[in-house]
Amino acid sequence: IPIAVGLVGPDGKDIPLTSVTGSKSGQAEALNGKTTHVLKMSEWSETFTFTDVAVEPTPSVLRDFSAPVKLVIEQSDDALKFLLANDSDAFNKWEAGQRLATRLIFKLLADYQQGKEMQMDDSVTEAFSKLFADDSLDKEFRAFALTLPSTEELADKIDKANPVDIHTVRSFVLKSLAAGMRDQFLETYKKSDIKTDYKPDREGKSRRAIRNISLSYLGKLAETDAEVKSVLNASFKEATNMTDQIAALAAIGATAGEDREKAIEAFYTQWKEEPLVMLKWLGLQAGSNLPGNLDVIRKLLDHEAFDIKNPNKVYSLIGGFTSSAVNYHAGDGSGYAFLADMVLKLDKMNPQVAARMVGPLSKYKKYDEKRQEMIKAQLNRILEAKPCDNVYEIVFKSL
Repeated sequence: IPIAVGLVGPDGKDIPLTSVTGSKSGQAEALNGKTTHVLKMSEWSETFTFTDVAVEPTPSVLRDFSAPVKLVIEQSDDALKFLLANDSDAFNKWEAGQRLATRLIFKLLADYQQGKEMQMDDSVTEAFSKLFADDSLDKEFRAFALTLPSTEELADKIDKANPVDIHTVRSFVLKSLAAGMRDQFLETYKKSDIKTDYKPDREGKSRRAIRNISLSYLGKLAETDAEVKSVLNASFKEATNMTDQIAALAAIGATAGEDREKAIEAFYTQWKEEPLVMLKWLGLQAGSNLPGNLDVIRKLLDHEAFDIKNPNKVYSLIGGFTSSAVNYHAGDGSGYAFLADMVLKLDKMNPQVAARMVGPLSKYKKYDEKRQEMIKAQLNRILEAKPCDNVYEIVFKSL
């Protein structure tokens, strides 16, 4: 297993490496001052010793994602914040942020489920703020680094997950980051909001990425912040390309109200003759975490933009609905029942599409016991209807 390693000194700079000795060979290997070395691990357990390291370092392990493995490593919060700020390796800088955010979310999740008040760790906000302000880093990378693990990714990391609780805590962290970095996001948005013709080059792509991640965070504040609300509406109306326009629509759409409805209708009016764009329009509404959005999905089933005989539209609307933690995983089981209804309807029309749509229900074992029972009830209902072989096999094996 190739494990690329660097040592970061207290000054935030990579330490030049002199030599390393592996327990298997017992021989010292000269490294001649390079700052990253690939350790070749070929035993279940090996020890590698770097020599002539004058100061206590912070290890940067698995640089450039040098091997397709899940790395389990003990790192303190301070070490993660230090690597987020200083690691010269882009992958490990990003990974430090992901680990830091994940650790914070799970800590707050425990508090939330015990009925305690959630308190944001301001030092985490400061760490992400410093990274976002670092103009030496690529704009697209900074946008990527501010994208926290999804609710589904977080649910995969724990047993008996409650997706609604995870979404609630994750949303709290996102909103706290947005509040703590509000002025920074506004300034970044304004600096990158250049009204020029769309260009599919690297500079344009990076500028749109950092602009739109700023909009995404600002969208968390629109309900109570008039200036932010005005910026979001202007960004939608003045967008010169669909990428920026749909990013603005997503930010506006995070808050219920008249602005949201107007933007959704305006986007439809403008792009309704473009089938691929309509897939985005359907998917954006389907994945909404606004409470009660299942009613919107039911109405969209009868909308002229949707056709249940078109697989891609089914994947966008019905498949997109399963990405909504609040509505698909609703505590009353209505989301699971809706998906089961759709699977049974599709089974009579297109068994292959039905088989794909039943997939989310088959993953019930990772959720809490209440949700497991509700999903199993829907899976048994599907079995009792004697579906096609494609659907039957997936459901039978999952049960």
